[in-house]
Amino acid sequence: MSAGPGRAVRDCLTYGPGHYETWTYWRRDRTVDPALRAIARAYEYEDWPRERIVFDHSRDLFVLYADRKLMAPEMIARMETQFHLPQEHTEVKSDLHYQSAETPRGLET
Repeated sequence: MSAGPGRAVRDCLTYGPGHYETWTYWRRDRTVDPALRAIARAYEYEDWPRERIVFDHSRDLFVLYADRKLMAPEMIARMETQFHLPQEHTEVKSDLHYQSAETPRGLET
């Protein structure tokens, strides 16, 4: 359901570039923080928990697709605050595409 910046797929709108393109940029661009570059070079983007926010025009609803490792209520609240998502117009879903192998420090259960 991904689309480029400002483009809708069906009745949904999301932001591009995707996780893969961002990870590739972090690996190659010398202006990226060296610590971030080192992580991007040592791991694949699929290894880390990630999420995507999609706006569904037909339902007037933000859908936050997230790795289950990010599904703790405090983490969801943090994402809603960070991205200014109205709680009453936000649906949170897990998705097979967002399953990761790594668990960053601080997310362990």
